[in-house]
Amino acid sequence: MEPKHLELILEVFADADRNRLAAALRARGLDPLPMKVGFMLSADLDTMRNLQPSLTGTETGDLPVPDEMKDAIRSIKVLKPRSLH
Repeated sequence: MEPKHLELILEVFADADRNRLAAALRARGLDPLPMKVGFMLSADLDTMRNLQPSLTGTETGDLPVPDEMKDAIRSIKVLKPRSLH
């Protein structure tokens, strides 16, 4: 079975230290892609669990922000899976 792949958008506060946040995400094995609103994360479910241990891969909408990142991250949104249809 192929591992489930997730894409998340992390919306950050305007005054957030983006460099510190990116370093914290990298320390969790994630590779944040900078965007105007914050960061995009794209990884398999097991890797994303480094950010949210309770992820099942079936979530939609907003996810809770980890307590230690609430000073920088406003929201975490799950992107809908894309298709080529």
